[in-house]
Amino acid sequence: MLLDEPDNHLDTQSRQWLNQKLTEHRAGCLIISHNRTLLEEMDTIFELTEKGLHEYGGNYTLYDTQKNLEIAAIDAQGERLEKRIHQEKKQQQATLQKAAQRKKQGEKIRYGGSQSLLLLDMQKNRAEKKQSNVAERHQRVMDNLQNQQQENQERARHIKPQKMTINYQNEGNKVTIFASDLRLLYGYSSPLSFTVYSGEHWHIQGVNGCGKSTLLKVLAGLLPSSSGEYRLSGEFCYLDQHLNLLDKTLPVAEALYQYQPVFTVEQWRTQLGMLRIRGDKSLLPLQQLSGGEQLKATLLALTHSPSPPAILLLDEPDNHLDLDSKQLLEALLQDYQGTLLLVSHDDAFIANCNITHTLNLSDK
Repeated sequence: MLLDEPDNHLDTQSRQWLNQKLTEHRAGCLIISHNRTLLEEMDTIFELTEKGLHEYGGNYTLYDTQKNLEIAAIDAQGERLEKRIHQEKKQQQATLQKAAQRKKQGEKIRYGGSQSLLLLDMQKNRAEKKQSNVAERHQRVMDNLQNQQQENQERARHIKPQKMTINYQNEGNKVTIFASDLRLLYGYSSPLSFTVYSGEHWHIQGVNGCGKSTLLKVLAGLLPSSSGEYRLSGEFCYLDQHLNLLDKTLPVAEALYQYQPVFTVEQWRTQLGMLRIRGDKSLLPLQQLSGGEQLKATLLALTHSPSPPAILLLDEPDNHLDLDSKQLLEALLQDYQGTLLLVSHDDAFIANCNITHTLNLSDK
């Protein structure tokens, strides 16, 4: 059985049903998935990257352990190379100092006239040749070490998790979202009343069709409510799984400049390069990039905003993301000091977003 992200649009109950059916399935399965809960049930995991296909025996826990060991090995190798480069530079400096001292002594003897100039010239030539050979050896060693260091740094860039931060400072015990007897046009008609304070992270949960997305769209002003009142205090950002914050028809660097002209287009390209969106990719329309690359561009706009949002309304932003991008987003949300309302069915993602409250619309 071949399954390509079978749980991508499923709610929590449907995902649990799928996991159970796959457990009961006696034949083999080849599954493409970024869901860590599902990957936990796998016998073997293959990771496909631009470096090739790598096999990790066991489930997600074993995969994660092996990845962490790889990162630790890269860090240790980086420290060893840094130490060897420092030692080689120190030795090279000592060699140069000794050569300078010998040269000074030779000149003193030459000016003293106590030895034959012919003999002194021969000694000088031998010393210069020896010094040249030593310098070449040092340079070969340094070149080799620096090449190893560059290769190790490149491996680190591909395997170590990236990190981004929205620099919003918590304003204390301030009401950021207030709803009173709010009724939605879609999903169900029960009234909603709740108060959210600055710094709180709420998970909006429930089965598909219960009104989670509708609630976020109402709060964002994209849909009207049936009745009741609500208000948001502070700058907010609404994102759904399609990540439509930026103009996707523009090349990615130009889309960033249009939304946030804090940098020139060329400076945005440099920022994108630090997130592995390099070369021709930064010239492509945003809509042609992968889901993970679109997320990175979107987060780049948010993290470099002069006035970062006080409220994030996120409707399944993790739905089309690869695992690295999910972990990048969850690390950002975990450290985010503003208000978060999150809709997601990924248990592992939710667990890593520093959730403080849960609003279950299925109970309404």
